[in-house]
Amino acid sequence: MRALALLFALLPGAALAQQPRLPVVELSAGMHRIHAELADGFSTRMQGLMQRPELAQNDGMLFVFGAPTTVGFTMSTVPVGLDIGFYRADGTLVSTTKMAPCAKAENACPVYRADGPFSYALETLSGKLPAGSLSARSCPS
Repeated sequence: MRALALLFALLPGAALAQQPRLPVVELSAGMHRIHAELADGFSTRMQGLMQRPELAQNDGMLFVFGAPTTVGFTMSTVPVGLDIGFYRADGTLVSTTKMAPCAKAENACPVYRADGPFSYALETLSGKLPAGSLSARSCPS
């Protein structure tokens, strides 16, 4: 399996397309192809999918951390239910959980955490998180 860390070290070699909101990266999970908005900076990770009722043509949002972390996620002002998968730097799955919408402020919403340290988190609409490890997809030649 091609490690996700390599994808972000060699980002120009990954399938990346500029979208109005965020860049999109193409990933694989098991037999599924995923187009995920890329949240790789502090402000984009903090904003996440807040106040977004849909993902346009994309399948989810990939949160990228520079080192393994145990940070939590909330659903503050996220109007739809989401599933989240937490992954190690090599793309192997740490854990998954379902997250319920929360119209309240961040400090009044439940915090969702992985079962251990992770480097990537993938959020998808509820019921759409594919099983298996994540890997980068190669660009077409």
